[in-house]
Amino acid sequence: MFLNISLVLVKTTEMRSLTIELMGMPKSGKTTQMDILGSNLQHAQGYKVRCIHEGARISPLDKEDYFMFNSWSFHNTLNRILEAQLMDYDLILVDRGVYDHEAFTEALYRTERISQAQSLDTQRYFRYFRDIEDMAFLHLIDAETSIEREYKYERAKGRILNLEFLRILYEVYLEMKDEIKKKLILIDGSKPIEENQKEILASIQSKIKI
Repeated sequence: MFLNISLVLVKTTEMRSLTIELMGMPKSGKTTQMDILGSNLQHAQGYKVRCIHEGARISPLDKEDYFMFNSWSFHNTLNRILEAQLMDYDLILVDRGVYDHEAFTEALYRTERISQAQSLDTQRYFRYFRDIEDMAFLHLIDAETSIEREYKYERAKGRILNLEFLRILYEVYLEMKDEIKKKLILIDGSKPIEENQKEILASIQSKIKI
């Protein structure tokens, strides 16, 4: 079955549903924030909410095959977004969506994990799907804080999530922030979850027209 992307985009616009990405540095609070927001919006405020968790968590592929792993993660997430947009949801919250996969692809290239051709072609393709998302919250913490939190909870040094890669990824996010500033809202991941949640909720509620 092939989904009609134009149908998805029309339905999203006409139904006033919102597709919202939570993106940013590892361990910056985006996944926790999505789960809390989803519960709040659905149970406390009565909206129909779909939470789409990061595809990379369930990938059957070898994480060291960076190009294939990142491609699988993107398409897994994309498929779930498109399917959700055909259903009767008011809001769709996405943990690492289109923009985050773009940023990750650029960081993979800058750290010589994929080729320039792979990076350019992949990002060009990913950009075709930017319009399926209505807004994005970019959670930022510095690379040192990210790696400190990663080691604290995971207790193992990864080949990707090392200080060099995270510093590059942080730079890419800053560049992307300037490029897509109309859709993107910056969130300070060093602040308490509750404080950031208030800011995110206020931004979402200003966009909701249901």
